[in-house]
Amino acid sequence: NDCLPDGILLDVMMPGMSGYEVCLRVRKMFPTQNIPIIMVSAKASEKNIIKGLETGSHDYIGKPFHQGELLARINTQLKLAESFSVQVEALATS
Repeated sequence: NDCLPDGILLDVMMPGMSGYEVCLRVRKMFPTQNIPIIMVSAKASEKNIIKGLETGSHDYIGKPFHQGELLARINTQLKLAESFSVQVEALATS
């Protein structure tokens, strides 16, 4: 667990393997971990956004994006993940 990332920013279009496939593999490798994944892509149609969310991403942002918006989304996902972890830990110790 100490080697897991706090979050993953993932482009959909990558050589060799799509971001969708990477997301599915991460979820399969770490099914109990709440690692926030945010997909970023020029493919910003409703169909692609839904596909990204259905493969396990927490958020999806189209390109071009505003830096402030991206940072706000990252911070939101990190806060939500931390809150979830605190709640899980509290349940485990009660």
